Amino acid sequence: MKKRILFLVVMAALAFNCTKPEPLPGGDDTENSGGEDTENPGGEDTEVLWQCGKYYKSGVDSFMQGRVLPGVQHSDFIARMDLAYAMADVVISRSGASSISEITACGKAAVFVPSPNVAEDHQTHNAMALVRKDAALMVRDADAEEQLLPVAMELLHDSVKIGKLSANALKMAKMDAAQT
Repeated sequence: MKKRILFLVVMAALAFNCTKPEPLPGGDDTENSGGEDTENPGGEDTEVLWQCGKYYKSGVDSFMQGRVLPGVQHSDFIARMDLAYAMADVVISRSGASSISEITACGKAAVFVPSPNVAEDHQTHNAMALVRKDAALMVRDADAEEQLLPVAMELLHDSVKIGKLSANALKMAKMDAAQT
């Protein structure tokens, strides 16, 4: 079975509430050798590459302590974003202009979680431009704790939907944006 890659480009507090001791959503919630999580979110066919940012790195390290999740790799920074995007089947990201530009240029299926802390809610407007063209999905920040992983996992296991979102995202890419 091909391993699927779920590439997270979100702040740690967005993806998982690091203050809660509960298991990762979608992971193993059964008691075992101390009660730690032993399954990957989404199951054994899911790999997670989680860029959490420098600010959240220590919190994510603490959150991951005691969890045995061989398919979850986290770091504060990814130097080779080109390779990370190439590996990714699905990207979860904020929806700033740079992120939208990179994700569409790579033709990646994405679940956007617009930041609520930006001027005039422009990240929601950015994400909705793709959602309306069936080029991405969106989960509001206020709903992310409950809805983000279920939405992402459903997408991750739907290759037809991934293909459709990817193709539509690529159609929306502005490949020469830096030239204008």
